[in-house]
Amino acid sequence: MAEVPAPGRRKGGPCQPGVFLRPDPDLSTRPLASEAGGGSARAADSPDTATVLGKLHHSNQMEVAAGKLAEEKGQSKDVKSFGKTLVTDHTASDRKVMALAKSEKIELPRTRPSPTR
Repeated sequence: MAEVPAPGRRKGGPCQPGVFLRPDPDLSTRPLASEAGGGSARAADSPDTATVLGKLHHSNQMEVAAGKLAEEKGQSKDVKSFGKTLVTDHTASDRKVMALAKSEKIELPRTRPSPTR
């Protein structure tokens, strides 16, 4: 019969069968962020919409450029296929980012960065 450790005691490393951690009793009594701030879950230091959309747009552009590079220079069929998937998925994602930016009246850069920077 396997030994079952007492709550709060650890047997073996983390993520192993038989590992028990004591729950934090304070978590159940703390208000959620949305409850504490009168319904607003936005942190004081969270980035504004323009910053987030700018970073998403840049990331999508980099992934598209990397996908094109993989399509052109990839030496295996799998690499070329993955490159095509990157281009397709991130082009679609960037269209959504651009549409949201337009609806929020946020100007995003049009130039595409090089993935080699």
